[in-house]
This record gives sequence, C-alpha cells and structure tokens, in this order.
Amino acid sequence: MIQPKNQPSLAALIMGVLFLLVGLIFLIGSWGAYFTDSKIQDSGKSAEGHIVKKSFLFDAGGDSDYILAYWFVTESGILMNASRHVNASLWKAVNENQIIEIKYSASNPKRNFPTGEGASSLGKTIFSSVMGGLFALFGGALTWGYFRTDPYSGANHD
Repeated sequence: MIQPKNQPSLAALIMGVLFLLVGLIFLIGSWGAYFTDSKIQDSGKSAEGHIVKKSFLFDAGGDSDYILAYWFVTESGILMNASRHVNASLWKAVNENQIIEIKYSASNPKRNFPTGEGASSLGKTIFSSVMGGLFALFGGALTWGYFRTDPYSGANHD
C-alpha cells in the first residue's frame, strides 16, 4: 500500500474557505453599504429628528466615539428610536432636545442617519474592499493549493 508523502492539510482548506468567505463579505458588504447610504442621502425620505441623548465613549487606545440618540416619525407615522455614531463636529454642534434632519429609507426606516452622516467615506469603502479582496485572494490561494496537491507524489498537478 502506498503511503501519502505530503497529505494536504484539512486545516488549510478550512482556513482558506473561511478567509475567502470573510474577504468576500467585506468586499461586497462595504460597497453595498456605501451605495445604499448614498442612495438614502441623495433620494431618501427626510424627517425631523429629536435628539434625546449625546454620548461620548473614550477607550484606552485614544480613540473616541461620538453617539447621538434620537427619535423621529416616518412619513407613514411610525415612531423610530435610533442612535448613530457621528463625527465630532456634528456632535459638538448639537444639544439634547435639539431638532436635526434625519434621512431614512422609505422601505426600511431602521436604515437612517442624521443628514450627511450616512455612508462612510469613499476612502474607507475602498480601504475595506481592498482588505476584503486581500483576504479573499489569500483564502482562494489556500483553497486552490489544497486541491492542487497530489498526496501520493508530493508534486503538484500539471
């Protein structure tokens, strides 16, 4: 009986598939979110948002998050409560109980944000998609390598 010289690693296949899937999710998801929020910003519904609370989170790494909690009523009369991470300049410019403009999707009002705060920047979207693409390439290479190895000769198929 011939013993395999170079048994392909099942762990490499599993890691390859995981990297491939995570990479594709980042690649597709970042552009999907960008285009969805851009569409809401450009042609979504508008409502008066009532700021309920301002929060500020600071972590040991020096990063900080500015959060606004607000409510608004959709065109169809549904009361929506929401909170959103916003940029520092908006957070500093508004106060609790102040009214701001909210943009939302008519088909999914849970998808909402203060005007101008929706889509991440094009730069962040490109960065996320590049990182996702690299993960997907690495995962694809691991997966492809698993199926290209001949366990009985230690050589690759031609």
